Formats: sequence, C-alpha cells, structure tokens
Amino acid sequence: MSTTTETASRNKRSRFGDDNAIDNGATSGGSANINVPPKLKQLIGTRLEPIIEPLATLPLELQTHIITELNVMLDLHASIEQRRTTNARFEKPATNPTTGEELVDDEGKPLEFVPNSIRSKPPVKPSTLTQDDAEMQALVEAAAAAHEKAKLEQAGFAKQVSKLEIKLREKELRRLLYELANKLTIGYVCTKEVKRKSIEDLSLSRRELVSLSCHAAIGRFNLQDAEYLGFRATPVLGSVENEGTPLVTAQQNLTADFATTMKINVNALKNKAGINLVDPAPKEKVFIDEVVTDMGSIIQDLTLKVMRIVDEKEELCKINALLRQELKPDAILDATEEADQAMDQQDAAAPSKQLEDLIKKLQKEGIEKLGRKLSKDLRKKYSGDNKIQSSTPTSHGQRQNKTSNGSSKSTNKNKKNGKSASKHSKKKKGAPQPTKNTTKKSTAAKGKKSGGNRGGASKGRRGRSSGRS
Repeated sequence: MSTTTETASRNKRSRFGDDNAIDNGATSGGSANINVPPKLKQLIGTRLEPIIEPLATLPLELQTHIITELNVMLDLHASIEQRRTTNARFEKPATNPTTGEELVDDEGKPLEFVPNSIRSKPPVKPSTLTQDDAEMQALVEAAAAAHEKAKLEQAGFAKQVSKLEIKLREKELRRLLYELANKLTIGYVCTKEVKRKSIEDLSLSRRELVSLSCHAAIGRFNLQDAEYLGFRATPVLGSVENEGTPLVTAQQNLTADFATTMKINVNALKNKAGINLVDPAPKEKVFIDEVVTDMGSIIQDLTLKVMRIVDEKEELCKINALLRQELKPDAILDATEEADQAMDQQDAAAPSKQLEDLIKKLQKEGIEKLGRKLSKDLRKKYSGDNKIQSSTPTSHGQRQNKTSNGSSKSTNKNKKNGKSASKHSKKKKGAPQPTKNTTKKSTAAKGKKSGGNRGGASKGRRGRSSGRS
C-alpha cells in the first residue's frame, strides 16, 4: 500500500511532469504522445518551440548541449541572411535614398553601387585664389575622375569581400551542423550500446561507430536538404561537362564535405570492419544500420526544419513591409480627406456629442500626462521625504520634515531628561533605600506642592479616610 509521501510525489509528477520522462515510442519514431518536461519548455525559448517534440525524445543530458548549439547556429544563420541582403545591393544600380530613383551618369548609364564607407569627395582641391584658372580646373577634373575610378575599383573589392564573408559563414554553419549531428549520433549509439549490453564483440570502437553512423545519417539527406546547405551536382573530376558527363550528386558532395570537415577516413573504417562486404553482413554494419534507422530524420528536424521556419517568418515580414509601404500613403490620404469632410460638417457653435467626447478625452489625457510629469519632478526634488513636503538637513546628516519640528523637539527633550535621570540614578546606586516614614513625608510634601493649599491636602486625606472606611 502506498504511503502519503509517495502519493504526494505522484500527484506532483502528474501536475508538473517528470523531467526525465521520455516516451520510448517517440524515440524510435513512433506515434506515441510525447511528454514534454516543463524545464525543457523554459530552456528552448520561442525560436525552438517548433522542434520541442523532437528535443523531448532525447536524453536529458543531451538536451542542454543541443539547445546551446542550436541557438549558436540560428544566430549565425541570421547573420548570413543579413549579409545576403547587404550583398544584394551590389547587383543593383545606385539609387536616390529619398526618391528611390536610379542614378545615372552624364551619358545616361546607371551608376554602380558604392558602399558608404567608400563614398568620399575628391581629396585634391585648389585654393580660392587659383580655382578659376583653366589649367587648374583641368587638373582638378582629372584628379576627380581618377578618384571616381578608384572608388569603383574599391567597390569591386568590397563586393568580393562581401561574397567571401557569406561563403565562410556558410562553411562555419555546416561545421556546426556536423558537430551537432555527431552529438546526436553519440546519444543514439550509447543508447544502443546499453540495450545491446556490450560492444566488445565489435571490431570498431564507440567513436568509430559514431563516425560511420553519422556519415550514413548525413547520406540520407534528400536533394532539397543538400541544396539548402549549398551543394549542387558537379561533374566527375577530370571529365568534360556535357550532356553525357557523369555527375556527382549533391548528396554525395554533402557526405564528402562532412568527412573532410570532421576528418574521418570513411573507407579505412569500412575496410577495418569489413562493411564493404555484402554477404554475410558483418555485425558492425547491422549495428550502424539499426542506429541510423532509430535516428530517422532527427538531424533534419532539429536543424534544417527550424532554419526553414525562420526563413518563412522573415519572408512574411518582408511581404508585410512591402504591403505597408504600398498601402500606407493611400490610407493616410483617405483618412485625411475623411477627417476634413467631417470637420467641415461640424458646427462650431453646436458641436456634436462625438466631438465633445473626443475633446474631453484629449483634455483628460493631457491633464494626466502633466500630472505624471509633475509627480516625477517632485520625486526628483524631494527624494528623502514625502513628495509634498520640503526637506531641510540637520546637524547629524538626516532629513526631517518642517511640519514635524515640534514633535522632534519634544522627543529630544525627553531623551535629555532620560539621560539626566539615568545619570542621577547611577550616582545614587550605592545609597541606602529610604524608610517608610521618609516615604510618607516625601509623599505629603509632593501633595502640598501639587495642591497649593490646605484644601487640596485635606481633600486628599478625606479621600484616604473614606477609602479606609
């Protein structure tokens, strides 16, 4: 029978989920429901929400590494897209930033685009005394023409640098993808090893099995995935390109780039395990095929899928921006005309209720805005006190309100009296205690002082005698 503690922990897991709960059916590509841990939802952020289900199928120890590398990949992917947008300006002629019209030279030909960093005025200038001389003007014009030619030459170099920046970033993005795929494969190989109990009977080590398994998983990318990563079909090395030339497919170029980047000698590992043999199939080949089958399309789902989703969102933003640019002027003109017509129909002597409500609303917003500004100024001036009271510094460095001077003075007097009383008590600490007679005399004396006459004292005695009776 379960105890109260076990029941409470079971209820807690049912409410908040179990961090280590991973559906076995989803891991092997099944259609079972995936239990997404709450901590994973907090880690992934909004960018990785579309791939939360594939992430939930991974072991908990692997999820953090994959999420970190995915965020780095997405940042680099965004940088590449920005560079492509910048590089696209080199393919178009220069335009007027205000009107958007193409700029042309004296012959009517469109001017080439020159980046802002290269645009500059000719540095050679004559003095005001000689600028009207014909020979000086011809020399200055020749210097300006040479300067323009140099700017166009530098713009050509800037275009090449921009393309190379994109190419190197794409190479780095592929390297990050390969490393992420390698880590995913490590997770599946370790899972397979635990389920198989041991891999000591295999001729390949764990790292070698991971390398061949990841190479086989990358080889399962389709044509669209390979082209998305920048690979195209190319002629076989040493052959002339024509209609009958054998081609190396984009997928083959992708796997070759993976082996080169990750420094894997695929043929040597296959020969070591005898994987090139068809019959009988060695145990290493069976192990690798099972790992690749278990992985399915997990690499594509965690990398290319999220990048394509980001691209779609970016395209949608560009579409909306163009629509706003095209539709905004007409909407503004229509709204202005409608407002003018509505104001023309209004009678200033007897405005409509809608106009009065609008005026009241604007007045209220203006008053509230002014009140917020004044309150902010008061808080700045009187930071040590209430905002409606001025403050004055005191000798001990603290601030006190003027309205509380009376109470502060009385407090200071009480403190002084308390100090004097304590001093007096300290002086008489060793003195003997007074007797009962002396106490009565002192009490009677005090009563006389407080009463001021015999009547007061007699009244006090009568009260005491009546109390005795």
